Amino acid sequence: MTAGNNHTRPRTVCALALCAAGIVWMTHELPAQDPDADAKALRHSFDAVVKPFFQKNCVSCHNADTALAGVRVDQLDAGMEDRHLKHWEAVRHRVKDGSMPPKGLPQPSVADRDNVVAWINGALDVARRRPDPKNGMVRRLTVAQYRNTLRELMLLDDDLTETLPPDAVSRDGFVNNKDTLQLSPLLTEAYFEIAEEALNRAIVDPKSKPRIQNFRMDLGTGVNPKPLPEQLILGANSLLLDNRDYTVTQLTANKPFASVPSFMRTKYRFIEGYQGNDTVRGWREFDSIYHSVFACMRGSRGYPKGLAYSS
Repeated sequence: MTAGNNHTRPRTVCALALCAAGIVWMTHELPAQDPDADAKALRHSFDAVVKPFFQKNCVSCHNADTALAGVRVDQLDAGMEDRHLKHWEAVRHRVKDGSMPPKGLPQPSVADRDNVVAWINGALDVARRRPDPKNGMVRRLTVAQYRNTLRELMLLDDDLTETLPPDAVSRDGFVNNKDTLQLSPLLTEAYFEIAEEALNRAIVDPKSKPRIQNFRMDLGTGVNPKPLPEQLILGANSLLLDNRDYTVTQLTANKPFASVPSFMRTKYRFIEGYQGNDTVRGWREFDSIYHSVFACMRGSRGYPKGLAYSS
């Protein structure tokens, strides 16, 4: 674990703020588009420019009855349906290069061709500005997806999402269902706090040495020649391993970079144990690493008999 870089982060925050400001500015400067007004204008200009051109030069050969080369123009209108956009592009190409109507037939004027091509260009632009239909809705990341995203972006093996509540399961048994992935203000705050902690661990200040804590635990029957004389208690129904069956040793990490060793606390002062009449508790002094590191077995108390664990 390394300390966060207080010098790097302001630059990152400023960059994000500037980026957001740029997006807001661009959105503000873009001209507002009115889909209804665009559609009305297209219908009016289609009836005035394109429809007469088609009737005079194209429909006689490209209609429902005589669709030469499998092409029809009688079904094209100002609606500019998505399924017809490629067809409109082909018509624009043929009209612009003069290949349609074919040679030997009456030809439209250059001005009429230019007007039709200009209309198709404008209509295609309007059609491409239409909002695309969305398949589904925006949802938050699941806990697993958020954890994997942090690992992928920051190369961080630490699991910082343990404090998040588990994702709800849909009726079909899925946890990535948009209806169950609600994002409350409290959960949003938790996601941001985890991101902040991930940045603290991933961003290193080159001017400071990281503090590294390193310890070793050995487990086995009777491996501890000097077990802790006091019996540790960890809440109700404690299932701690007997201290005779494990040892804890603090080590100094050997790293290829400059670092500062960090050792765990060993001295404690607890109100623990009875004095005299079993009603008065007293202060007791402890000096042992086993009050900082202990081994606990979760699960049954032993089946079919014996201890809940076996070294």
